[in-house]
Amino acid sequence: PGAISVIGHSQGAQFITLMLEADSDLAGGIMLAGPYRSIDEITSAQLDFTVELLGQFGMDEAQALANPSVSPLVEMVDGLASIRGGSDEAVSGVTADFWRSWFDLHERALSAAFRITQPLLVVNGELDWTVAPIEAQAWDEFLSGVGAEYEVQIFPCVTHALNCVSESDPAAITPSDIGRTVAPEVIDTIIEFLTR
Repeated sequence: PGAISVIGHSQGAQFITLMLEADSDLAGGIMLAGPYRSIDEITSAQLDFTVELLGQFGMDEAQALANPSVSPLVEMVDGLASIRGGSDEAVSGVTADFWRSWFDLHERALSAAFRITQPLLVVNGELDWTVAPIEAQAWDEFLSGVGAEYEVQIFPCVTHALNCVSESDPAAITPSDIGRTVAPEVIDTIIEFLTR
């Protein structure tokens, strides 16, 4: 049992500190592209990034926000803000109770981090446009203040899917630039963490 670690990706990464707190026999935890902030804050940041990215393609803010491919994200940001304000309306086809449970998960994950004793690995990619590397940096700052044993790794070419994109200019990316597997450096870091 002492050799078992838990690993989670994206939303799943927010469960890692809870799992470590719940079972002190677990050896450690790995958070892959795990948000530090709550889902409504993450979604709002995704919208800001999308508008900024479309600006690089010549769209002003109004054009970007009116773009049909951006509209669902705008609706999600607005809907989550409404739920924060007490609305019970579903957002993106998902119940308000689900979203509230995700808001709660964020708070519980941070709280549990104060009480874990096992080591934690936090991994993110600089090209993660879903859970930006600023989230890993926020985990780094937070964990340094709670006395946890942890390591943060942010990889230059890695995306939210943990693959590597060799072209960093979004306007210049072609299919051949997109890695088809998890980046080897991510795998190597996980293996090193699990075998130390």
